Amino acid sequence: MSGIDPEIVRSHDSVRGSPPRPDRMATANRIVNAYVVGNMAGSALQIPVPLLDLAVSAGVQLVMLHALADTFEVPFEQTWVVGAVGSLIGSALPTAAAPWVLSSLARVIPVGTFVNLGTAAILIGASTYALGQVFISHFSRGGTFSDFVPRRARPEYERAFARGKQVAAALRADPAAG
Repeated sequence: MSGIDPEIVRSHDSVRGSPPRPDRMATANRIVNAYVVGNMAGSALQIPVPLLDLAVSAGVQLVMLHALADTFEVPFEQTWVVGAVGSLIGSALPTAAAPWVLSSLARVIPVGTFVNLGTAAILIGASTYALGQVFISHFSRGGTFSDFVPRRARPEYERAFARGKQVAAALRADPAAG
């Protein structure tokens, strides 16, 4: 005997395997789109200190994750969430988010602020979109913050980041489309 109660496994699988309610998914996607638009608008504030804009954006993303957690009735664990999100975005940094950091650093150069306007907004929007989509997917499968594994989510984050650039550009052109 392995010591694992089959009844517990079956009941756990039935909870994790239950499909999300359509209204919950629609609400979650509206939340993500609203935060994409809001975070892109916030990037237009042009905080003159390099990387401070990234910290502000990360704070907005944490608020978005809190709203998604509420939507999926998942307890929000701020201390854990900060580490997990940092690990996920940090692990994807070399491929997905490097332009975002470079865009922020470009503010050191006076002309970089003007060049940065469009790039930063799209990249911040794409990051917000990707993070939201990763957690919608995780929560819809019955996941919580405590069982989220950033390294497993990295490929999904990178795919969503690429798609997020298109979504962010479309929402930037027409914020009401979200």
